[in-house]
Amino acid sequence: LLYGAELSLGRTNGLCFEEYPNECSDNAIDLKGRFGFVQGPALIYGVLGLSKMDYDYAGTPFTLQGINFGAGVDYSLTDKIFVGGEILRRNLEEDEFDGDTTRHDFTTITLRLGTSF
Repeated sequence: LLYGAELSLGRTNGLCFEEYPNECSDNAIDLKGRFGFVQGPALIYGVLGLSKMDYDYAGTPFTLQGINFGAGVDYSLTDKIFVGGEILRRNLEEDEFDGDTTRHDFTTITLRLGTSF
């Protein structure tokens, strides 16, 4: 059984919504708790945490915040090198003026090549 924490910083480079082209996201920060188990050379895990994302609505900046959850697997190629993949769902919202709430849910798939220390 393994557990730990992970901090992830990402840039979505002005990702805009097809149905709402004036609404775009930008920088994202994810803090995740990671819980899993080892099966041979693979680490299979689930994550739960908090996310924060910069968001622009027609030139007005907002910060969306909320939870994230997902699952992934890391596979050891050597003692130090691994490949992995993760699917992560973010449920984010922001209270705007006049009591309106902006809510967006994002799902991302991440592929990675990494090293262990």
